[in-house]
Amino acid sequence: MLSNLSLAVVSQTFRYGCFLNIFPYKWNPTTYQLSLPTKRKDIWLYNTHCLYMFFLGIICGVRFVLYFQVKDLPGPIRVFHVGWALAYLLTNICFLQFHLKKEAIMSFTNQLFKYIIQSRKGSLSILR
Repeated sequence: MLSNLSLAVVSQTFRYGCFLNIFPYKWNPTTYQLSLPTKRKDIWLYNTHCLYMFFLGIICGVRFVLYFQVKDLPGPIRVFHVGWALAYLLTNICFLQFHLKKEAIMSFTNQLFKYIIQSRKGSLSILR
């Protein structure tokens, strides 16, 4: 089971991730549950963020291919380009998963938080 500090970190991660539109949900800090956003602004900001990251991933991929063909490029720069391209690839895969399985991820997370709250019998005052 997670410690109180770990639960506080997870709760704050969801809180700030939803506030910054990194996650396509709305976080309720009193019930520790996720819900789908109802404001058009939040949906628009999340979709704009996804589109921005997608185009940055394309630019990074093109840059990776162009720089990988250069023969006299130092090794650390090549490692940097590989790491940067993999980071954008992973980010875009995560956004794709959020797009395809948004409700399933939300219900799974809500079930996990329900289980944690029930197993602690309401002693989650550190999370507030």
